[in-house]
Amino acid sequence: MILFISGAKDGFSVRKYEEKDFKGVYSVYKEAFSEEPWNEYKKCTACGVNYGIKESENRPAFCKKCDNALKLEDYWTEEDVKSDIRYAGEKSWNSILVASYRGKIIGFTWGYTLQKEDFPFLGSFSWIIDCSQGIYVDEVATAPSARGRGVATALERRLFEEAEKSGFKSVVLRTDERNSAAMNLYKKLGFKPLEEKTGRVYDPKFSSRIYLAKVLYP
Repeated sequence: MILFISGAKDGFSVRKYEEKDFKGVYSVYKEAFSEEPWNEYKKCTACGVNYGIKESENRPAFCKKCDNALKLEDYWTEEDVKSDIRYAGEKSWNSILVASYRGKIIGFTWGYTLQKEDFPFLGSFSWIIDCSQGIYVDEVATAPSARGRGVATALERRLFEEAEKSGFKSVVLRTDERNSAAMNLYKKLGFKPLEEKTGRVYDPKFSSRIYLAKVLYP
């Protein structure tokens, strides 16, 4: 499937991930998640708390969490990202996709079978037809230089097409509600906040990270 970038002479392709793509995926991963609101650029070597780009450039003498003398290392290592990809690839159903432009990786996404035991706090999924037949979108990111070109939209639509062809009925994902670009993208793709009787569902570990869901077909 070839999708064309407005104003470009040639287009970007969305295809299955291959091992040779890893360096490109890792580069996009680090770059995308170092930005706000994630700020996963560096971390304290003592306690692991994250520091964004601005915080790292103007680092304090002592850690904001553990109060030790601050020493920083990369938040995401190659092995971290490889482990994340392996985890997705081991699921009973999974799809790992990349977007490539002129031989360069400019985006990626992966999703897999939604397992309720992994998300016990998500409740009943009252408006989703059957959450036992759903997928979870674990990651999606676009290189900052390639944004505004429909890369993430193309990646997610391809992922949903594959899930639907495999018989899945719903999709669940998590994002930070402060990320207006992501929230607008998912709204355009038909997602709604996952809700229980007590209100919208947030990750218990991150107060601003909200769960969204959509039905693939009735």
